[in-house]
Amino acid sequence: MDNELLTTTTLNLLEDLQKWRIRAVERVELSSALWSERDREVHVKTLSRLPYIHRVTETLGLEDKHATIELTIPLTDLPSVPIIDLDVKVAGEEAYRIPIEESAQLQAKYIARLAKDTGHEIGDLNDFLAAIFYFPHEAYRQIWQSYNHLRPQSCMNWVRLKCREGDPVREYLNSKMGLSFRFSDADYREWMEISQTIRSIVGEYAFHDHLSGAAHPLIALPHLEREMSKRCLTAGEVLNKEKVGELLIRLCAFLSEVHKRANVTCENPDPRSRAANNKLLTAYSGYGGRWMAFARCAVPVNKPFIIHTKARVPIYFTKTRDRSCITHHIRKRAWQTFAFADAEANHLSIRASDTATRLSTRCTALDERGNPTLIADDEQNTFELYLRHDATQDRSQRILVGTPLRITRISSVFLWLTVLITALALSLLCWRVFDNNLRARDIAVILLPVTFAAAFLLARDTSTLSMRIRRIRQAILIVELFALISLVFGLYFAHMIN
Repeated sequence: MDNELLTTTTLNLLEDLQKWRIRAVERVELSSALWSERDREVHVKTLSRLPYIHRVTETLGLEDKHATIELTIPLTDLPSVPIIDLDVKVAGEEAYRIPIEESAQLQAKYIARLAKDTGHEIGDLNDFLAAIFYFPHEAYRQIWQSYNHLRPQSCMNWVRLKCREGDPVREYLNSKMGLSFRFSDADYREWMEISQTIRSIVGEYAFHDHLSGAAHPLIALPHLEREMSKRCLTAGEVLNKEKVGELLIRLCAFLSEVHKRANVTCENPDPRSRAANNKLLTAYSGYGGRWMAFARCAVPVNKPFIIHTKARVPIYFTKTRDRSCITHHIRKRAWQTFAFADAEANHLSIRASDTATRLSTRCTALDERGNPTLIADDEQNTFELYLRHDATQDRSQRILVGTPLRITRISSVFLWLTVLITALALSLLCWRVFDNNLRARDIAVILLPVTFAAAFLLARDTSTLSMRIRRIRQAILIVELFALISLVFGLYFAHMIN
């Protein structure tokens, strides 16, 4: 199969995910305070029933009912965060996952196809879109963190505020990992104005993320320049400040026009056209913080098969990476994003693998815009499991699920009782000191049981997840315990124990 036909078939599959996938079942285990283990199965229909696959089999002359065809198929939608232990199997066989740079190029071609279907043309933005959908952001992340740190905005909300003057984006563009050419202050101001317009459009379709290239296209420019240099383009096509301005203006004009047609106006009364434009903006905004994994493999044409993926994905305790809240440190809520409209029916289950940890019955599901999702076909929330099943056509493409985590009630009660008893022992010891009637046996009666119970509870953590949940109460208990021991030693050296 030639590359053009292979790419066209891949884009057809990416555009019609629900037409060739029966169901997607995702099982999530919260195994630690840093990682969740995801196990996903996608049940695929018989591909020969799809018109474009049927044409491919006719072109290749495949008539055997057991025939296989080599395709590049979409696997699953993954967040743009460090992912480890990614394992892919297609039809029971290990599959070759294409590099993320090629995935970004396919995503850019997919955006171009959606634009063409809605009557738009992206021109020469393909390479820029590919750089936006994937660029190494570690260098920019370090610079951004050097400019920002957590500060309290109110008694309960913390935000990242600038800790030194300057602009992290400009410093990144001027760094060794940035652009090779220099630009003036006027050029940069013009670029930032365009970037802010793009950011406002993307903000209506996705959560804000300071590492999203879709919302902040300037931070993708260094990667675009390096990729253009690798391909040894002609001198007239090398990236320079004039070319950067042209690309940003075209991207902003393209997104602004799509955004205009996506809203209900007299100029665009067709609901199908508005839905197509909304689909385009949702895809572009989503690819800023997520990426589609693809695999090149041989798949059966005339029988169903299963796509199986396993991975360890980071857990975040805030909705976005640049905000925090004191309540998150007191009562933990783990936030994770999932693709939830890439099959006819989607099933999601979340559980905690640590037996000392339970889920709260107040799990929350939000859409891409941060609004509560519509009622699903089935949603169950117990202390052990959060289960969601939905097969409605207009459900959200991606959902953000927040699962409040607690320790088991018995462990919580014993922990609070130990905190109270330790505080009572400390108070009783102080009272006996002021009463000038402290004896050695009083020290033994007060100190030994409390110290044993406190030390037992402090050493009882079964995982980093339960440790994170109970660390506030443990901190209180440690302070009380050391205060009690310090007081006893102080009284001993002061010869105040009879």
